[in-house]
Amino acid sequence: MSHLDKLYIAATGMITPIGFDTEMTAASVRAGINTYQDSVYFNKNDKPMKTAWVPEEALPELNGELKEVRLNGDAKRIIRLCHAGLNELMPKASLDVPLTLILAGPENIPARTTPVTADIIQHISVQTKVNFDMESSRYAGTGRAGVIEAINYAFKYLSQEGNDYVLVGGVDTYANVGLLSLLDSENRILATNTTNGFAPGEAASFILLSKKYNRSFLPVALSMPGVSKEEGHLYSDEVPYRGDGLALAFEKSLKNSGSTKVKRIYSSMNGENFFVKEFGVASIRNSEQLISEHKVIHPADCYGDLGAATGAVLTTLAALDAAKENVSGSSYLVYCSSDLEKRAAICLSTL
Repeated sequence: MSHLDKLYIAATGMITPIGFDTEMTAASVRAGINTYQDSVYFNKNDKPMKTAWVPEEALPELNGELKEVRLNGDAKRIIRLCHAGLNELMPKASLDVPLTLILAGPENIPARTTPVTADIIQHISVQTKVNFDMESSRYAGTGRAGVIEAINYAFKYLSQEGNDYVLVGGVDTYANVGLLSLLDSENRILATNTTNGFAPGEAASFILLSKKYNRSFLPVALSMPGVSKEEGHLYSDEVPYRGDGLALAFEKSLKNSGSTKVKRIYSSMNGENFFVKEFGVASIRNSEQLISEHKVIHPADCYGDLGAATGAVLTTLAALDAAKENVSGSSYLVYCSSDLEKRAAICLSTL
């Protein structure tokens, strides 16, 4: 087993409420396009909830074989979202061997009563006809931090002899009336005349990672992530919130990168005050590693909360911006906070 300190992006694919592929999503974020809409769902105060959905016509139909399988509504939507995201990526992959997929999915928060199971990867394979290596593929319902945690696993996987590529991805949807109702009961959904809440969204996003750089890849290197836990998370009743988890994830990722000070941060903040305070703690405690005029990008303002897809979308957006700016040695930090304890951060540097 060889030690790896950098990984490279061979290809990407995604579908979001603001774009049917990577470039369209990135262009919409740069332009500040917002797709929030007053939905057909009303909150407990009889106000329409703000949501951001992927248009139905953008999603492939569910495979006929899967119509014979007992799947809940979330699983069906997730399978179709993944199909759309993989449609962009797979033509760029050109791999001759079964592909290992490390997939992050919806977090098993108290409000979500129908968790997605690990069988989802098999169902995605049936839907897309992509040949996944089922023995080595992994699924985790860890929410926003899941993809960066998957990249952390990818470092270990690709350090093994014979493993040259691995696919990491995230998928999520809040388009579930029961889930929306429960989140509304917790006062978490954005609506008219509310300021402390998020717009539920949905997306699927994938990154094909390689341990060897090729000139056809984005000119960006990923360092080993920093992964930690926040004991005082959003649903914790026992431990007071102190912001230690994200601050530690920042610290670990910055140490692993060993690069110049960070010029831009890509954040999973979704509009809830809890996560704003958390970011404040993490940035203050790690301020010496950030340039004084660093910028903070939080694209949930454009596409809503993408849940478990957030990490892959943010990492891709950061990589595209780094490649576009093309300033050698520049450093960018991406971080994600789940509703529960998971916290993760990763640094990217231009080549």
